[in-house]
Amino acid sequence: MVNRSNNRLGAGLMHEMKKFLPACVAIASFGATPSFAADIAQPQTFHPYVEVFGGLDLLPGISGSDPGFGPGQIRSNIGDFGGFAVGAKINDNWRVDAELSRSFNGVQNFTFNSGNVNTYQGGGVNQTYALANVWYDFHNQSAFVPYLGGGLGVGWASGNLDLGGGLTIDATSPAAFALQVGAGIVYDVSEHFSIDVGYRFKAMTGLNPTVSPNSYTVDQTSVASHNFQIGAVLYF
Repeated sequence: MVNRSNNRLGAGLMHEMKKFLPACVAIASFGATPSFAADIAQPQTFHPYVEVFGGLDLLPGISGSDPGFGPGQIRSNIGDFGGFAVGAKINDNWRVDAELSRSFNGVQNFTFNSGNVNTYQGGGVNQTYALANVWYDFHNQSAFVPYLGGGLGVGWASGNLDLGGGLTIDATSPAAFALQVGAGIVYDVSEHFSIDVGYRFKAMTGLNPTVSPNSYTVDQTSVASHNFQIGAVLYF
């Protein structure tokens, strides 16, 4: 009697457990789903952006020579520049972009090694840069994000001097190797808009300028400038 009763009790318990098992599995699956979804739905850090920037350009002297007074340096005024960049923030720290910029520095004078100084009625030096850049952002707990980086590309330089009386000196160079290094701070106004304040050192090398008239020369095969800029960044 006791054995048959125990068998019936065990069979009843197994029957009840079979009824509850699907419900337990469903409840467990429902409870696990949000956690699993949270694991696979990570925040997106890839953000394309466009930046428009401009600022002041400091151009050191450019060496050359005059047929009447010999060698010297063309000294320029503080210039200005502008440009834009198109790129993407690929994660919390790294950004890549391609930029195009152009600067102009008006000519101040030509200071000869002999001590003589020639002033001109006008003229200036143009620099154009097309660069591919990589930037590293140092994220912290504030909206101010320091960064540093640089880029490589090509550049073009040209210039002219107005001697007066309809006489000008023109110099142009084909594309040359170009680079820049820089640093700055980005202030995140919102998720989609930032202000970028920074410094750039830009340079070209391998310049081979053609000068007209050819009695004048530009002896310098490289040019470098210091750029202080502010930009507006729009993230998508």
